[in-house]
Amino acid sequence: MSHGIFAKQAGTAAAYEAARLATSTGGTEIAARQRADEVLNAMNIDGGTVQITPEVNATMSRGTVVTVTVQIPSELNSGGLNFIMPPRQITTSIAMVKL
Repeated sequence: MSHGIFAKQAGTAAAYEAARLATSTGGTEIAARQRADEVLNAMNIDGGTVQITPEVNATMSRGTVVTVTVQIPSELNSGGLNFIMPPRQITTSIAMVKL
Protein backbone atom coordinates (compact mmCIF):
# COMPACT_ATOMS: atom_id res chain seq x y z
CA MET A 1 0.00 0.00 0.00
CA SER A 2 2.84 2.41 0.81
CA HIS A 3 4.16 2.11 -2.76
CA GLY A 4 0.81 3.33 -4.09
CA ILE A 5 0.83 6.27 -1.69
CA PHE A 6 4.42 7.12 -2.69
CA ALA A 7 3.48 6.99 -6.38
CA LYS A 8 0.50 9.30 -5.73
CA GLN A 9 2.77 11.76 -3.89
CA ALA A 10 5.32 11.61 -6.71
CA GLY A 11 2.61 12.36 -9.26
CA THR A 12 1.37 15.29 -7.20
CA ALA A 13 4.89 16.70 -6.86
CA ALA A 14 5.53 16.33 -10.61
CA ALA A 15 2.19 17.96 -11.50
CA TYR A 16 2.82 20.85 -9.09
CA GLU A 17 6.31 21.53 -10.44
CA ALA A 18 5.11 21.38 -14.04
CA ALA A 19 2.17 23.70 -13.31
CA ARG A 20 4.47 26.14 -11.53
CA LEU A 21 6.71 26.39 -14.58
CA ALA A 22 3.87 26.43 -17.12
CA THR A 23 2.12 29.33 -15.36
CA SER A 24 5.16 31.43 -14.53
CA THR A 25 5.98 34.51 -16.56
CA GLY A 26 7.77 33.28 -19.68
CA GLY A 27 7.03 29.66 -18.79
CA THR A 28 6.79 27.10 -21.58
CA GLU A 29 5.07 23.77 -22.00
CA ILE A 30 8.38 22.14 -22.94
CA ALA A 31 10.04 23.32 -19.72
CA ALA A 32 7.02 22.20 -17.70
CA ARG A 33 7.07 18.70 -19.21
CA GLN A 34 10.82 18.40 -18.66
CA ARG A 35 10.42 19.36 -15.01
CA ALA A 36 7.66 16.81 -14.47
CA ASP A 37 9.86 14.12 -16.03
CA GLU A 38 12.79 15.16 -13.81
CA VAL A 39 10.65 14.81 -10.68
CA LEU A 40 9.27 11.42 -11.73
CA ASN A 41 12.75 10.14 -12.63
CA ALA A 42 14.21 11.40 -9.33
CA MET A 43 11.51 9.44 -7.49
CA ASN A 44 12.08 6.30 -9.61
CA ILE A 45 8.62 6.36 -11.17
CA ASP A 46 8.30 4.43 -14.44
CA GLY A 47 5.86 5.03 -17.28
CA GLY A 48 4.33 8.29 -16.03
CA THR A 49 2.57 10.53 -18.54
CA VAL A 50 1.96 14.29 -18.34
CA GLN A 51 -0.96 16.17 -19.88
CA ILE A 52 -1.13 19.98 -19.86
CA THR A 53 -4.35 21.78 -20.77
CA PRO A 54 -4.84 24.17 -22.38
CA GLU A 55 -1.73 24.29 -24.54
CA VAL A 56 0.76 26.75 -23.04
CA ASN A 57 2.07 29.29 -25.55
CA ALA A 58 3.37 32.86 -25.70
CA THR A 59 -0.08 34.32 -26.44
CA MET A 60 -1.78 32.77 -23.41
CA SER A 61 -3.61 35.42 -21.38
CA ARG A 62 -2.84 36.11 -17.75
CA GLY A 63 -5.49 34.58 -15.54
CA THR A 64 -5.91 31.45 -17.68
CA VAL A 65 -6.24 28.31 -15.55
CA VAL A 66 -3.70 25.67 -16.57
CA THR A 67 -4.26 22.08 -15.44
CA VAL A 68 -1.47 19.52 -15.30
CA THR A 69 -2.47 15.87 -14.97
CA VAL A 70 0.05 13.11 -14.25
CA GLN A 71 -0.88 9.46 -14.70
CA ILE A 72 1.27 6.68 -13.29
CA PRO A 73 0.63 3.00 -14.09
CA SER A 74 0.38 1.06 -10.84
CA GLU A 75 1.66 -2.17 -12.39
CA LEU A 76 5.09 -0.57 -12.96
CA ASN A 77 5.29 1.24 -9.62
CA SER A 78 3.42 -0.75 -6.98
CA GLY A 79 6.13 -2.98 -5.59
CA GLY A 80 3.96 -6.10 -5.82
CA LEU A 81 0.64 -4.54 -4.87
CA ASN A 82 -0.88 -6.06 -8.01
CA PHE A 83 -1.37 -9.30 -6.07
CA ILE A 84 -4.13 -7.57 -4.14
CA MET A 85 -5.56 -5.13 -6.68
CA PRO A 86 -5.76 -5.13 -10.46
CA PRO A 87 -3.50 -2.66 -12.28
CA ARG A 88 -4.80 0.91 -12.20
CA GLN A 89 -3.76 4.39 -13.27
CA ILE A 90 -2.75 6.59 -10.35
CA THR A 91 -3.90 10.06 -11.44
CA THR A 92 -3.18 13.46 -9.92
CA SER A 93 -4.05 16.94 -11.19
CA ILE A 94 -2.96 20.42 -10.22
CA ALA A 95 -4.58 23.62 -11.52
CA MET A 96 -2.82 27.01 -11.41
CA VAL A 97 -3.51 30.44 -12.83
CA LYS A 98 -1.17 31.86 -15.49
CA LEU A 99 0.74 34.85 -14.13
